[in-house]
Amino acid sequence: MSSEARRRLRTTRLSALLALCLMSGLMLTPQGRTQAVRWIPDGTEGPAWFHGKLSEAQVEAKERNVPLVVCCVLEGEEASGRLQEALSEDKSFASLTEGVILLLANNGDHEQKEIRIKDADGKRIKKSVCSAFGTDDCDAHKLHWDTVYRDYVMPDGGEWLLPDIYLIRPNGKLERRFLKGSYGDSGGAPSISTVAREVEVFQKILGPGVRTEDLADLRRETTMAQAMSRAKLWADSWRSWANVSGLAPGGPHAEAAKSGMELAVKEMKLSLEIQAKRMVPETLEDAYRRIRAMDFDDSPIEREVGKVLGAARRNPKLKPRLTEIDLILEAEELLEDIEEALRAKNKGLAKRLLRKLASKKLGQTPAAELAKDRYKDL
Repeated sequence: MSSEARRRLRTTRLSALLALCLMSGLMLTPQGRTQAVRWIPDGTEGPAWFHGKLSEAQVEAKERNVPLVVCCVLEGEEASGRLQEALSEDKSFASLTEGVILLLANNGDHEQKEIRIKDADGKRIKKSVCSAFGTDDCDAHKLHWDTVYRDYVMPDGGEWLLPDIYLIRPNGKLERRFLKGSYGDSGGAPSISTVAREVEVFQKILGPGVRTEDLADLRRETTMAQAMSRAKLWADSWRSWANVSGLAPGGPHAEAAKSGMELAVKEMKLSLEIQAKRMVPETLEDAYRRIRAMDFDDSPIEREVGKVLGAARRNPKLKPRLTEIDLILEAEELLEDIEEALRAKNKGLAKRLLRKLASKKLGQTPAAELAKDRYKDL
């Protein structure tokens, strides 16, 4: 099969699968979720706090294989006030944004203030934010107050010593509490910079995670890989899982990609073995066509396909018939190219292709005979 024919086949498959996914609502995310909003500040305006429910942050942390860092600040309390100031000023903590999910739990209400940020086009625009923490509004940090207590304080005995910073593993389990009610006084609690360094050490222990900007692409690619697996389009499935593996160096997506690629390779090998056994005179043309249509180029078994076809072409009993079949397939591809040129209203190209199809080499093929009847006006 020519590279152009393979491209058309793959495009047809992907278009059909995309339509299927859109109809079934699968393209939102693998789990049917939408990604929670995160406001990323411009410059040094502070950490990029997660905007969404704690449960959504927990799910994303697991999906991306990154830790969740929860900062708990009690409104009107002295040590919490010192932590609040440090959170807005410490650049090392703000720089954690790429490799962790930062979440703020605070029970206060504050005035809004206007800041200038860059929009998606790089233009500086005004934005109204919470004057204390830089979140879109105070609801963004009040939202977590009760759920953080329920998930991480009650199971640990129910005593909430504030301020505090919790380091949460991707599986949702509490790894460490850093402050336990003390910050910037004689309590001996670590500074924000120290917390940031220790979080970075823990990140290295976990291994690489998925970048925030890659998450939407990762979810779409995973959905497509799953759809192709269900459709038993193993070569396309393998390619999509390989893309997933590239986007997700660690975590559940990486594990799914490894399993998906292994299954795809296993099924591709099985398909090839079945058709290789049918490369005998009685079923030669059908088996040969099926192998040529497998589109295993750039897959782990591309070489094996080449070996099967090469051995068949060297077989004296099969070689004459395979030569005929190759001409038939070449003619069929030319006929498809003619139809595509006409759909594109390129009559000149269609005429040139038709002359090639009517040549001495291909003129006796079924596709050439069909073209003569179908395109008499050309």
